[in-house]
Amino acid sequence: ASQKHSVLWGLPEVRGIENCMPESERLAVIDSAGEGAYEKSRAVAKKFVQEKFGLRQDPDARLFVFLGRWVKQKGVDYIADVTEWMLKTYKN
Repeated sequence: ASQKHSVLWGLPEVRGIENCMPESERLAVIDSAGEGAYEKSRAVAKKFVQEKFGLRQDPDARLFVFLGRWVKQKGVDYIADVTEWMLKTYKN
C-alpha cells in the first residue's frame, strides 16, 4: 500500500505545546483591559511561541496548531491534504 500523505514524512518530530493563553486569561483580557488589549495579548503570545520553538519571529506569520491525537479519526489526513496548498498560499 502506498502512503498518501507524504507531506508529513519530513517532520523531524511532533511536539506538544502548552496553551500560551488559557481561556480564562483571554476572557479576563477582553473583559477588563479594554479595546485592543486582546489583540496585543495575542501578539505577545505569538512572539512567545515563535521564540520558544525557534521559529522565525514575524508578527504577521500564521501559526497553525493542531490539537488532538495524531490519528486519522481526528482529521490529520485532512490536514495533510491541505498542507501543501496552505504553504503555497500563505508564504508567511
